[in-house]
Amino acid sequence: MTVSPAAHEVLGCLAAFDHSGPHRTPPLRRRTHLSEESYRAALHELSDLGLVRLEQEDLWVTTLGSHIVDAAFA
Repeated sequence: MTVSPAAHEVLGCLAAFDHSGPHRTPPLRRRTHLSEESYRAALHELSDLGLVRLEQEDLWVTTLGSHIVDAAFA
């Protein structure tokens, strides 16, 4: 599965956690080098691909997302 560089950066941040969530999206952005707009676009891309589930300011990594994160960053 191919994702944009911005989405890959967000996945890299999520790889540091040993739980699926919830992760607060504003603090998670501070772990990236992305602008607010790029970060939001990356979150929506990951959500559209089924890798994360967004609910307002929280996100959870899905089972598929967890497998992708493990494969990319293990």
